[in-house]
Amino acid sequence: MEMGLNRHSVSHIVKTESTLKKYEGNPVITAPEGVPTDLFRDPKVWKHDDTYYVVCGASKNGFAQARLYKSTDMFHWEFVNVLAESRGEGGYKC
Repeated sequence: MEMGLNRHSVSHIVKTESTLKKYEGNPVITAPEGVPTDLFRDPKVWKHDDTYYVVCGASKNGFAQARLYKSTDMFHWEFVNVLAESRGEGGYKC
C-alpha cells in the first residue's frame, strides 16, 4: 500500500488573470525529521495581529503531536513548539 504525501503548500489569486496559481516555493512547510509525510497533516491557519500561525497534526515515534508554526508572510514558516503530545494512547485531530 502506498502512503499519501501531505505537503503544506500555498496558492494565490492573480487578480489580473482571475486564476489560482501555486507558489513556486511549495511546499512551505515540510514534515520534520522523524515524522512520516503521511502523518503530518490537517493544517489550520489563523492570523493574530501581524503574524500568521498554523497548527498541524503529526505523529512521531507513535506519539501524536499538535505542532505550532508562525510566519509574517505565509511563505516562510518557523517552528515554534509542540503544543501537545499524546502519551501513546491515540492521535489528535487538528
